[in-house]
Amino acid sequence: MSTGVAQRTVGADGTSDRVVIELTGNEIGNRLRYLGLGERDWQRLRAMHGVVAPFLHDIIESFYDIILAEPELATLVEDDELRAHLKKTQREYIQTLLTSERNGAYFRQRLRIGEAHLRVGLDQRWYVTSFYHLERLIAETFRRNTTLGGDELHAHLDSLHRAIMLDISLALDAYVQTLTERLNAEARQAREASRMKSEFLSKMSHELRTPLNAIINFTEYVKMQSTEQLSDKLQDRLERVLTNADYLLALINDILDMSKIEAGKLEVHPEPVGHDALLESVLPLTEPMFKSGDTAFRWEVRGEPFTLTTDPMRLRQILLNLLSNAAKFTREGNVWLRIRHDKGRVHFEVEDTGIGIPAEEQSLIFSEFQQLEKPASTSPGGTGLGLAISQRLCGMLGGHIEVASEEGVGSRFFFSLPVEGPATTGHITAPTPSSPIHSLWDRDRIPEPLPVGWRRVLVIDDDPDVIIHLNDILAEEHFQVIGTLSASEGLALARELRPAVILLDILLPQMDGLSLIQTIKEDPQLQHIPVIFNTVLDHRALGLSLGASDYLVKPIRVDELKQALERVVTGQNGSVLLTPPASAVLEQLEHMVHEVGCAPVSVTTGAEALTYLESGRPVRAVVLDFDARPPTEGLQFLQELARSPAQTGVPIIALSRAPEALPVADTTGSTILINRENISNEEMLARLKGVLTSLALPVEQ
Repeated sequence: MSTGVAQRTVGADGTSDRVVIELTGNEIGNRLRYLGLGERDWQRLRAMHGVVAPFLHDIIESFYDIILAEPELATLVEDDELRAHLKKTQREYIQTLLTSERNGAYFRQRLRIGEAHLRVGLDQRWYVTSFYHLERLIAETFRRNTTLGGDELHAHLDSLHRAIMLDISLALDAYVQTLTERLNAEARQAREASRMKSEFLSKMSHELRTPLNAIINFTEYVKMQSTEQLSDKLQDRLERVLTNADYLLALINDILDMSKIEAGKLEVHPEPVGHDALLESVLPLTEPMFKSGDTAFRWEVRGEPFTLTTDPMRLRQILLNLLSNAAKFTREGNVWLRIRHDKGRVHFEVEDTGIGIPAEEQSLIFSEFQQLEKPASTSPGGTGLGLAISQRLCGMLGGHIEVASEEGVGSRFFFSLPVEGPATTGHITAPTPSSPIHSLWDRDRIPEPLPVGWRRVLVIDDDPDVIIHLNDILAEEHFQVIGTLSASEGLALARELRPAVILLDILLPQMDGLSLIQTIKEDPQLQHIPVIFNTVLDHRALGLSLGASDYLVKPIRVDELKQALERVVTGQNGSVLLTPPASAVLEQLEHMVHEVGCAPVSVTTGAEALTYLESGRPVRAVVLDFDARPPTEGLQFLQELARSPAQTGVPIIALSRAPEALPVADTTGSTILINRENISNEEMLARLKGVLTSLALPVEQ
């Protein structure tokens, strides 16, 4: 093959038009030296031309008689117009072969002819056979009509042979280079088509999932609100709507996952996960698979306890897919999940006693859109992508799924993962859908101040139906929902309203949610506000690494959302009531309260504090800033608290630069004084943090 440079000319449509192959002077010299060709050979060839020139027509006609007698070659030149053109060019070729010097122009001409032959459909069979027959016909014609003999005749024929070999090598160079470029161009077109397909699927999946999530959300809400009003029949129909919507959502997710994998945009995010946590994430989700029928599910863990570094969400996806398939193809019998830690790897195995997989189909089951012909159940067949996706994901996690199966006996799928985790890490850049940018709520509709006991939730989501649904379900929990479809307006509302929590989507116009949370966490005024991702993209590890307090995947599950808000807004260690809300250090106080695992709640009066205490929510302490109000107001606040048994056991932390001048040092019997005199706000916050950390929640509220 040529070691020269292949240059591609590009047509107006962006596709490859033709390939120009250039050889350097050194490469031309190397070719000639390798074949032993020199000036003496060119003299012999010119002498041969003088002998055979009168017989060129006969040589060409004899050549095509031979070609047409060979069916395999005849099909290459069966077109009369092409054959006439080739006869003309081959007559010219023989003259060039016997008369031309082997310089750069000759090499370029031979390479161009070889490339042109490929474009009209002549392949390597043509080159090898045609050159052989032409050489033989020229040699026979020369031998019959020359007076030379012996060594001199042999020397002339040898020069012809080596010249023909040079031209064969040049023709094959052109053939291989042109064919390679053609294949590369087809590969580029295939990659572009795959990219466009994946981009289309990604966009369409988002467009499909948005209304589908709304169907699931509102159906759940109607079902939850109308338990007594609807008949059992209508309740059953609503349940069927939810079941089929969930199934359709799973199909869409499969297609989107495969398109991401093909586009190289799906990456794993390893994190340590213990075997207990892994089982807790998988086993509850298997219950619906085996709740009906006569199939028993069993699981076991062998070996030493382990902590596996992997992407837990993707590992769970693989295991659930294998278990779901086992359940689907096992009408009666058993399904086992076995996990074993051994020599630096964790081995996973899913075995069933189902219908098994025929030997001829076992090599196909990990291919896209491949399904067994006869499932054991009448459940929907799916897309045929589950095993293909699982195999790709397993490879990204450092493993490979294998199968052992016997038809009529059952199947066993197994793989192992390295304890130290896969090498692939990173994140996926979220696509940005086009969507109008406007606020769902008018500013004059936001009530101020917030009612006592209520907390404000800022929802930033490009789907108005999501905001409406969240407003429906959270109002019952005393959350005021403020919604916007725009990241930029969400940022402005967060600064203006200082919500208790932000529910954030990733797929937003202009600025995506991943960028927005980074902006929030870098802003001293906002960084203390908890952010919960609520999105169709399942990138939990990435979201939490950017500072999110929790990560929920749509469609929204009411119980899951309420639990997340309770953890984040109420805090793991209860609330801390802060008064007055206008305190100069309130923002710093709120930030510090979050750091100790509590939720800050602003109140203005003792009555408001009592209302919150009497709601039954856990309260770690009440912080009262005497320097931010007249002393009499502080005393009144303490007296109002003292009137209710709900305050019993809840410490009051009083902040003052002159604690000895307070009207009452300890009205409630549980006041802790922090002297702020001659200390900075930072030192005061550090002392307060120490006090809050040392306090335990009261046993009873």
